Amino acid sequence: MISSDTIKIFLYWFLILEVCLISISIAASSILLSLVILSIIILFSVEKKWILPRTSIDIAFLAYCAIEVITAINSDQQFDAFKNSKRLLLILIVYGVIISFDTRKKTVRAMQYLSGTVAFLSLVEIYFYFAHGAERLYLFQHYMTTGGIKMIVSLLALPFIVSTDNEKKERLFFLTMLIPTLTALALTNTRSAWLGLTFGIIVMSV
Repeated sequence: MISSDTIKIFLYWFLILEVCLISISIAASSILLSLVILSIIILFSVEKKWILPRTSIDIAFLAYCAIEVITAINSDQQFDAFKNSKRLLLILIVYGVIISFDTRKKTVRAMQYLSGTVAFLSLVEIYFYFAHGAERLYLFQHYMTTGGIKMIVSLLALPFIVSTDNEKKERLFFLTMLIPTLTALALTNTRSAWLGLTFGIIVMSV
């Protein structure tokens, strides 16, 4: 029988691939989300106990789920409302990360894969942006989606850059990856992405 550790390894890589591929294909990312959920279900069956760790935002998640169900029940189009409630499954990503990113090394490595992938795709997008004289940068996704993804990745990378507890080579790596990512974000001309990045930096600094 497959062990819990093996399942966690699969879960770890499914999560990494999911977030890396969302910049290219939402469909591929959705398939990997299904594999993440399946891995968690299998882990439940193997461990035969409650495996989702308690967090400080559990109440917020429960409130969100309750509001989602209530609004779906009171919707004029209940079928579509409940169908769209599948986005609640995204919450499992948070618990999947906590379960499988169980060491600092795994967390840093995952962020390196994500930052490196987004930086590489940003370079490709920047090339096509200037080669075709586009008004906004977008190649794999809509420019607002592209800007939003780069905003999130930039915010995730910042703690690895500014924290003096991290190794110098790690900080240099993330800083190097941040340059093309921020450049591409700027070229999307998406105000919401820049505002989100600015607000995120302010919140993280408080």
